[in-house]
Amino acid sequence: MHRTMADKGIKVAPRGSVFEIEPAETWGRMFAVVAANGFYETSRQDTKAALEKVLRLCALKEDVKSVTVTALGTGYGNMEIEDFVEIFCGLRVPASIETFELLIHGDIFFKAACRKNEELGYPATVSA
Repeated sequence: MHRTMADKGIKVAPRGSVFEIEPAETWGRMFAVVAANGFYETSRQDTKAALEKVLRLCALKEDVKSVTVTALGTGYGNMEIEDFVEIFCGLRVPASIETFELLIHGDIFFKAACRKNEELGYPATVSA
């Protein structure tokens, strides 16, 4: 992300920024999303807008059929996993995207995300 920012002359990326990163010999497309500001503050609005932008960008790429995201702003940020799950589950996924996955690290976050998903009534598929 720092190389991409430097190439564009950007020194500080605002919260909600999205950068497409394509390392040499990449196995897929990669986006870096700035989820928190310098004070580790997140925003539901900025996080949702950034995810919507990533989905729009992926929909423009004919070769992208699967998108996986992490729970933005829940590590280096003040967003609770339940808030992120609500945003994630409420996104409209473009028809060209066949699989939209949330990758969660850690048993506590995973269990909390599953509870919130069930509370919202979304049919998540859980895989190990």
